Amino acid sequence: MKPIGIVLVLCIGFLIGCDSEQAALQQNSSASQSRGPESIVRATFEESINVPYQNVRIETLSNDGDFATVQLMVDLRKDSDSPWLEHGDTLECRNVGGEWRCGGYYLEVTDEQQAILDIQEIIDNSPSLEILDLNSRSLTILPDDVFNLSNLREIHLYDNELSYLSPEIGRLRYLEDLELANNNLNELPHEIGNLVNLLHLNINSNELHSLPPEIGNLVNLQSLKLYDNNLTNLPPEIGSLVNLEKLLVERNGLTSLPTTIGELVSLRELYLAYNDLTELPSEIARLPRLEKLDLTNNDFYTLPPEIANIPMLTNLHVDFDLLPNLPVSLASNPNIQVTYPKSIGDGMFTYGDFPTELLSEGSAAIQEWIDNERQD
Repeated sequence: MKPIGIVLVLCIGFLIGCDSEQAALQQNSSASQSRGPESIVRATFEESINVPYQNVRIETLSNDGDFATVQLMVDLRKDSDSPWLEHGDTLECRNVGGEWRCGGYYLEVTDEQQAILDIQEIIDNSPSLEILDLNSRSLTILPDDVFNLSNLREIHLYDNELSYLSPEIGRLRYLEDLELANNNLNELPHEIGNLVNLLHLNINSNELHSLPPEIGNLVNLQSLKLYDNNLTNLPPEIGSLVNLEKLLVERNGLTSLPTTIGELVSLRELYLAYNDLTELPSEIARLPRLEKLDLTNNDFYTLPPEIANIPMLTNLHVDFDLLPNLPVSLASNPNIQVTYPKSIGDGMFTYGDFPTELLSEGSAAIQEWIDNERQD
C-alpha cells in the first residue's frame, strides 16, 4: 500500500495538564499557531489507521508560555521501525473515540486530513466497495489506494479542491459514473479513455482547456457535462460517442465545433450557450434524434439552412440580438419552437407562426412582430 502524506496539528498544554478539557485545547491551538512559526505534522499511512498506538517524533517545538505547537513526524504503520524513529523524542499516540491523543495530549485533525483518514478506513474495510461518495470533503488529492477498489461503479468528488487526477483512474474499468464537478482540474489524463463502461461524466465548473483524444474511447457514455470550463474546441474524436444523449458545453470559450459533431447519432440535447461560436457546421443536420439545441449568446451571423432538416428538433434557444439574419428554411419546419432571451420576452413561438418574409429581415423585424402579437 503506497504511503499517503498528510498534515496534522498537535497542541500540547504545558501548564493546564494533560486532562484539560478538549474545548480549551482547541480554542488555544489557533492562538498558539498565530503567535509561533507555522507548524505541521507529516504523517505516513500504511496498513491501517486503527492501530492502538503509534510512534511520534518531535521535530520542532515552539512554546508561547501556556501552549506549544509541535512539528512531528508520525508513522502509523503496525511495524514502526523505520530509521528516523531511532532519533529524537517519541510519544505514544492513540485514537480515542475518533480523537488522536499523544500521551494524553489532543491531536487536532483538519477536515481534509479527516477525509483522508476516512478514505483509508473505507478502503481497508470495504475492498469490494461499489459506490464512493466524497463530495464536499475539501480534498486536494485523491489517495492512490482508491484506485485499488476495482469494483467501483461510482465515484462522487463534487465540490472539492482537486487540481490533478491521477492516471491511475484508468484502472477502474467498471466505473459507470464519475462526478468531478466544482474542482480545479485543468486537464484529464489520457487514461480516462480506459473507462469504457462509463455512462456519466460530469466535469462542470473546472478549469479544463482541452479534452484528451482518448475521450472518444468512452463509447458507452450517455451524458457528458463540461459546463463552465475554458475549452476553446472539442476534439474530433468526440464524434465516436455514438451513445451520447446529452452534451453540455455551456460557458466555455468555444470558437468552433468539429464536423464530427454530426456523428453523435444518439444525441438528444446539445447545450452550447455562452460561447464564442460564429458558425455551426452543416453536419449538425445529421443528428437524427436531436430535440433541444441551445445556442444562446454566441456570435452567430446566421444559422446554416440545414438546421431545418433536423427531424426531431422541437426546441431551439437563440438570442436573436446576435443574429441579423435567419435561414428562411426554418419556416418549412413547423415543429421547431424558439425560446427567446429575456431581452425579447418570455415565451415560445414556432417558426410557422412567423410570416416567411420576416425571417430574411432580421431580428429587429422579428422582435417587432412578436411585440405586436403580444399586444393583440
